[in-house]
Amino acid sequence: MLVIESMASFKMAAKHLFRHLHAPSALRRNPLVERFFDNDGWRDVEAIKNERRALDYIHSLVRQAADYYRDEDIAKGKRVRARRQHAIVMLQCLGRSPIREVAAALGISYHHCYRERAAICLRIARWICDSFRKRSSDLLLKVDEFQLLANLALGQAATGDAKAAFHACDALMSEAPSPQQKMEALRINALVSIDFGNVARAEAARLAAAEMFAEGLFSQSSPSHAVARACLGLIDARLAYCRADVNGALQMAQDATSWLEQLDNDAPARLRELYLESLFELAAACWNFGNLEAGFDWIAKAEQDVHRVVALSPQLRARISLAFWRLRSCLLTTSKAWCPSAERLNALATEFERAYEAGAVFETGEALVALMQHHALAGNDAEALKAGKLAILIARQKACVKDRTEVAVFVAANLLPTRCWKEGSRLFPSDDDLGACDAHHRELASYFSVEYAFRSRRFDDAWALANQASTASRYAIMKIKNRLVAALAAHALGRQREARRLLEATVPAAEDFGSTPILRDAYNAAATITANARFVRRATEVDRLLRV
Repeated sequence: MLVIESMASFKMAAKHLFRHLHAPSALRRNPLVERFFDNDGWRDVEAIKNERRALDYIHSLVRQAADYYRDEDIAKGKRVRARRQHAIVMLQCLGRSPIREVAAALGISYHHCYRERAAICLRIARWICDSFRKRSSDLLLKVDEFQLLANLALGQAATGDAKAAFHACDALMSEAPSPQQKMEALRINALVSIDFGNVARAEAARLAAAEMFAEGLFSQSSPSHAVARACLGLIDARLAYCRADVNGALQMAQDATSWLEQLDNDAPARLRELYLESLFELAAACWNFGNLEAGFDWIAKAEQDVHRVVALSPQLRARISLAFWRLRSCLLTTSKAWCPSAERLNALATEFERAYEAGAVFETGEALVALMQHHALAGNDAEALKAGKLAILIARQKACVKDRTEVAVFVAANLLPTRCWKEGSRLFPSDDDLGACDAHHRELASYFSVEYAFRSRRFDDAWALANQASTASRYAIMKIKNRLVAALAAHALGRQREARRLLEATVPAAEDFGSTPILRDAYNAAATITANARFVRRATEVDRLLRV
């Protein structure tokens, strides 16, 4: 039980926490965090078996709080203070750099830095204290039976057994006690069906939801109306994604999010979880549309709100966290997203450990895919190949052909830019299985063929395939990647005019897109084709950002 007798006691506990942030023996006696060292204590840390893991968990809370207050201050227009205090936490409190060195790096005096450190440490200590009190007192009051059943159905779907997953969805529908919950059950049914590649079943669920909505069961002035509209919007957004309708997916996700934003803060936990789902879909839709900055803003909001929803489904929690860090790895040139490579790697490794220890097959595989992508971007080719092989091995444990195939496509395509591209190409699935993929992964498979032809020095094939793929693509990132290969193939074939024409259009598009890996590819291609020192410098700088 957390007991702080007075403000003076609280301030003393906060100072003690950050003075001994790396000393488990001292933290065991700190009233703010002592519970994390008790295996019989708070439910979220029952799995912590030793001091190192307890310490890691406390550090993760400090990071979460620091990120929360950074984003909050930025939203209030206090950008300088937000970045300064966040840097102090990361560099001095967690990184253990001397405070005088941190002050010099920030361009402020030692005393100013010390005051800023005291202010942010007190805020973080309050965040940790309030978070615990809220969770321990409100948990059972905010969890309902339908939410638990819904999360169990989603957990069944994550095993990869379509028959069992569909049975769980049907059972959820029969157990739903109200029209609003039946609408929520139909949404889950549709999304699970799409995950298994059964679009016909998803469309049937969507039709049933539309018919229920048309019956007038939801008063326009009631929260249930907003929930019903949002459920329809989320189904439509995912179906639009299946059709590679980028504009439609974005519009539907925006509509669903706007309906759910109308709900009160004291709405049931499952509806707040539904709102997180809409934020995730909106972030993904923005990414596919080519607006990476907006995509990161939405996933950052979801990642911030994840910690406020009790009994959140582990699948959604993992999806949001992994998407947050994967986007953060691509948007290193934005001050809001930037953090060192080691911190990004540590976050992804933590997600992998949590999923593996929980026995969550799907989340373990997704974390390995994210680790593979991080290593590939950072130039750790051998580690990327190892993580990719493990991800495919995990995917093969699932019965769903769609999941296995899409993981293999993603791994093989992301290993192509590395020195292990030949080994990675052998992981690519057979043509017979590609039909099970969604539209995005089919385009990624097409890009694999383009890049593989170029790397195999079949420049004529690469030129033809790249032009065909870029014309047919509906995703901004795929158009850019294919056009860059087309430009390089034209250069290799001695068609300098065509190569430069493609560069003139594609490099600005890559700069507007705002993805660091895409920028590196664009500048490298421009440096190869034009031999311009300006592009060489830019490529080197962007590559450094990916590795730092």
